This record gives sequence, structure tokens and C-alpha cells, in this order.
Amino acid sequence: MKKSTKLIVALLVVVAALAVTYRLMHRVPSADLEANAQMQQIITDAGCLRCHTSTPDLPFYASMPVAGKIVMEDVSKAYRAFDMTQMEADLEAGQPLNPADLAKIEKVILDGKMPQAKYYLVHWGASFNDAKKEVALNWVKSHRMGMYTDIIFPQRGVRFIAINDGVDSAQGDNDFAPLRNIFNEWMVRDTSKKIKAVFRSKGMSGKPITSQPVYGYLKGEDGRFIVDEEAAPVVKQIFSLCLAGNGPTKIARILTEQQIPTPGTLEYRRTGSTRRYYPDYPYKWATNTIVHILERKEYLGHTVNFKTEKVSYKVKSSVENPEEKQVIF
Repeated sequence: MKKSTKLIVALLVVVAALAVTYRLMHRVPSADLEANAQMQQIITDAGCLRCHTSTPDLPFYASMPVAGKIVMEDVSKAYRAFDMTQMEADLEAGQPLNPADLAKIEKVILDGKMPQAKYYLVHWGASFNDAKKEVALNWVKSHRMGMYTDIIFPQRGVRFIAINDGVDSAQGDNDFAPLRNIFNEWMVRDTSKKIKAVFRSKGMSGKPITSQPVYGYLKGEDGRFIVDEEAAPVVKQIFSLCLAGNGPTKIARILTEQQIPTPGTLEYRRTGSTRRYYPDYPYKWATNTIVHILERKEYLGHTVNFKTEKVSYKVKSSVENPEEKQVIF
């Protein structure tokens, strides 16, 4: 066998091994596991207890001169921010969790801030994929609901009534309440899927699915973009200045000197929205605003759909889609 052939075979073996490892490390906990056991597996796979505990399981490179210092600083910060020692013990014992710990877990998942990028670079299995997020968020919701209805409310003498479900704690325990919660969750999830399917169908038909047209356009009665006669000349001026050799910073300065209302100011005057309006600087154009306008494919006559998406129906914030997942007409 030639040396080059051996090298190719070796590379293929390495790639296959890495792919299998990646797949195994990103596995979703089995549905056959009890809810707490599923959450324990997610926490273990994510490496949470390597930092967020009084007895961290330090990696081998923690003993190295430079890397060790970085590791110990990160572990110290992580432990101060969230000590998961008691939470792990409560999970194993099947005891109710501290409400503050539940809130921290939920916030970390929704914000997508953990694990940190530098940790993930050397620990491939430490990320939260969408399926794991869904399992973890369902666990938080279920645990919180059970904690309130079974422990906190009775301890504080709170009468819990759910009219639509026919639940009244004054009438004794309701064995069907947990099942109702599961069915309600399924209904919300199914509704979310149907809404996504409708938007997907609309977006694939070529109609804009965004509620906010780009600067220089308005949304017509049929849902398609039409030219905004007030802002269109400004867009044309920006591209003309760029073609003349002016950079974004200079273009922003020119528009500011001409006292042309910024996109945020124009939106405020029309709708009252203050999300991009700065009353002290109604004509102050920013360089990045010019850059974004020059980079927009919509000004080439295209409709760009699916630029963002929500990772879950429980997460309000959206994430940017890569270009290969966007659809351009």
C-alpha cells in the first residue's frame, strides 16, 4: 500500500472516530430514565461539576504552569457564581431543590452562556444542544411546579385552585394534576410546531415573514415590501457615496451634517417606538448602521427569509441563522 493511501486511510479512521465520539458525547438522555436521572446525565455530560463544586474534578492540564493558572481562576469564579454541590446531593437523594438553584439553571440555559467557548474547545461534549435544552427546561418547569404545589403551598397554607383543570387543594390531593401538566405541555409544543409550519410555508413561498422591513421599505397590504418614498432617497445617497469612494464613517458624518433623521428617529416619529431612538442624537448616524445598510441583500431586490430562529418555543430570544439556512428570493 502506498504511503499516501495509508495516510488517507488513517485520516478517515480518525475522522470516523471523532464523529462517533462527538455523537456519543451529544447524546440525549434516554426517555426511560427518571427525570432527575436525565438531568444528572446532562449535568455530567456538560462538565458542570468540574467547576461548580467544592471538590472540582480538575483536568490533567490544570497542573501545567500557564494553563493551570487559567483553569484555577475559572474554577474559582464558577464556584463563587454557582455552587452545585448541594443541588447534586439533592438530585441523588430525590429531595426538592432550592428555588434559587432552579432559577440559575434555567437562566444559564436560556442565555446560552455556558459552557464557555474556551472550555468547549477542549471538551466537545460540554455543549447544550436543542434537545438537551428542551429536556432540561421541562425538568425545571416540572420540578418547580411540583415544589410549589406539593411543598411550598401546603407549608404556607396557600389554597391552590386551577379552575379549567378542576383542581382545588382544599379538596385533597389530585392524582391527575401531574398528567394534566404533561398534556398541557404537549399541547403548547404541538401549537408551536403548527405555527412554525405556517411561517415556514409562507417563507418558502417568497413572501417576507419579518414584521420589520429594512430601512427604505414599508410593508404593503399584501405583505410584500414597497418603497418608502421618504427614506429611499437616503438609501440611494448612501450607495452613491460608497461608489464615490467614501467609507462608512465618512458617509455617517455626511448624513449627520445634513441632519437626516436616523432609522431609529424615523421609526419613533411614525410609531412611537423608542427601541432605537436616542432623543439627544436624532440625527447622529453610526458607522455600523451604514455598514449594515451596505451589506443588506434586500437592496439588491432580494427577499431574505429565515435570518433568525428560536431554538425552542420556551426561549423568547432568537439566534442568527447561518447563510446556508437562509432562503433568498
